[in-house]
Amino acid sequence: MRSVQVAIALPLRGAFTYSVPDGLDVRVGNRVMVPLGRRTVVGYVMEECVSQSQREFRIKDILEVLDTEPSLSEKMVELIRWLSDYYFVPIGEMVKTALPNSLAVRTKKKREVTPKETIIDDIFMNEEEVTLSAEQKGAVDDLKERLKEQKFETTLLHGVTGSGKTEVYLRLFEEVIKECRSAILLVPEIGMTPQTVGRIVARFGDCVATYHSGLTEAKRFYEWKRIKDGKAKIVIGTRSAVFAPLKNLGLIIVDEEHDPSYKQDENPRYNGRDTAVMRAKIENVHCILGSATPSIETFTNAKLKKYHYIHLQERPTGAPLPEVEIIDMRLSAKGANISPKLMGAISEVLNKKEQTILFLNRRGFASFVLCEECGEAFTCPNCNITLSYHKENDSLLCHYCEYKIKRANKCLKCGSPRLKDLGTGTERIESELRALFPDARIERFDRDVAVKAGMRSKILSQMRSGKIDILVGTQMVTKGHDFPNVTLVGVLDADHSINFPDFRSGERTFQLLTQVAGRSGRSDKKGKVIIQTYSPEHYSIAASMGHDFFNFYENEIPMRRELSYPPFGRLAMVKVQGLNDAKVMGFAQCLAVSLRGQSPKQSPESKCAHEIASPSQEAGPAMTGVTILGPTPALIHKIRNNYRWQLMLKGSDIKGLRVGLTNVLGHLKKTPRGVKVSIDVDPINML
Repeated sequence: MRSVQVAIALPLRGAFTYSVPDGLDVRVGNRVMVPLGRRTVVGYVMEECVSQSQREFRIKDILEVLDTEPSLSEKMVELIRWLSDYYFVPIGEMVKTALPNSLAVRTKKKREVTPKETIIDDIFMNEEEVTLSAEQKGAVDDLKERLKEQKFETTLLHGVTGSGKTEVYLRLFEEVIKECRSAILLVPEIGMTPQTVGRIVARFGDCVATYHSGLTEAKRFYEWKRIKDGKAKIVIGTRSAVFAPLKNLGLIIVDEEHDPSYKQDENPRYNGRDTAVMRAKIENVHCILGSATPSIETFTNAKLKKYHYIHLQERPTGAPLPEVEIIDMRLSAKGANISPKLMGAISEVLNKKEQTILFLNRRGFASFVLCEECGEAFTCPNCNITLSYHKENDSLLCHYCEYKIKRANKCLKCGSPRLKDLGTGTERIESELRALFPDARIERFDRDVAVKAGMRSKILSQMRSGKIDILVGTQMVTKGHDFPNVTLVGVLDADHSINFPDFRSGERTFQLLTQVAGRSGRSDKKGKVIIQTYSPEHYSIAASMGHDFFNFYENEIPMRRELSYPPFGRLAMVKVQGLNDAKVMGFAQCLAVSLRGQSPKQSPESKCAHEIASPSQEAGPAMTGVTILGPTPALIHKIRNNYRWQLMLKGSDIKGLRVGLTNVLGHLKKTPRGVKVSIDVDPINML
């Protein structure tokens, strides 16, 4: 009798073996009903097994096949298996991520199909034929030839901001559709790139599907079904769109490949960009990674000739990149948020009826409220962080757990009324601008505004139509927007991201500054950028002044090489969290002892704090070329009442790290009650 491996959409490691009753048509990728303990659950067939006659134990039967056609193709099954293995994620969890929730956890039933909603920007509905620049045409011709070869290859399309990468994508989509094939375009955040989506939908119409986690369950299933049935040839979406069930796939594009949004912060912690490259390899198709500020790892792969490299150095309109001026805030008026130079530039732009974007990557009115009498700050009871003051609703808010209270009139500790608002957010800047420029039309674009129904599209539409003079925002204003009348960009507190305790802080600073600077001067009007900083000599800021990625790269690489950080080494993070700090710390210490290959009895650290049982009384497997850092408390030690400790594994390659991570997996069954352990391979967020 046949038997198969079945993955269950639950956090269970490994697949389960079930027998296939005679007469039941079961194929790899099928959705099936199987018994699991006393329950009956949905499972997915991952592979064939040896026959039941060769086994010494009895296995249970599959009860029912739920699909006429497999929900997962064999190549998608291969991708899911790779992801599960590489990221140390239960295979059922990866299946659940790759499919609409209605398929992953429910039995077969009739579903109502809802009309498709698309995101179309009116500005592109009557779009005229775009003439390619010489650089664009060269890129399109090169990539068309490579597409015809129908083999796996990865290209880094490195183009300055406004260089017309989107038009290159559109021409390649035309080629793919002409060859009766299909394509995927991944974007960091679907709401951040409405113009990109609008252009593609306007040009290709009903053969475009949008697919992302922001859709309702019904709409998500509807789009998934359209894609699987071959009614959609182009899929646009965030990282989960990499699992779109397209047939005859011919191309995958990852736009803004450097963006950290492609890495999922919660389980399963996979990277959408890297998954796209692996899917392209499995499907034997071309993958394009596009960015004006490529990640260090991606650009290094291009330098090493692992990736094909195309560089777009000019804007197709002929417009020069904006002039960038650095303002040393150490020489400016103490406490000023907007320097006289920037105020003067804003006035000049207003007089010319042009537009300004001001970027500050902190929302709210003040970062925290402090008592001048005793020094106490208002803090979140659930998180190890101060509460930010939001003046609009006179509240103190935690930006991690959303805890919220009304702003008090006196200190909760000593009762003093001497409270002071410290730190600056976008709400304060908006208020200051309204006082400085009372006749200007000013709007704010951050998470607080964008969550309100319809406000995101309304503000972007008003900005494009010229109904806003000054737009103040967080990093939401840096991504993919094309506002032809913006001629001034001001950056407030460019040092904010530099001072993060993260080896990527310089890289993120350069990327943010370069991306937001690229919003200026995108038409025939000359653009200008003013960056306010207390660290004008820092290489990330100096390089952004000349839009000089290569200068930044050459300054960044020595530090990475010396400390064996990516791309010269590999990282994995083991995160331990729970409601009891002592338990969490104790188990983290025990994991560290085991990872270092020590017997717990031989090390003082092995005395797991507060009577926590050691995960192992034997020395762990030896690891070569791997350094274990920690355990240490996470930078924000408590979030949502969970205390967090972390261990970092650093090695020259992934093989050594896998030995340690396999060791960790072996101890998970002995995790104390109330403690959770997660593994993050190739972490992006080090906090």
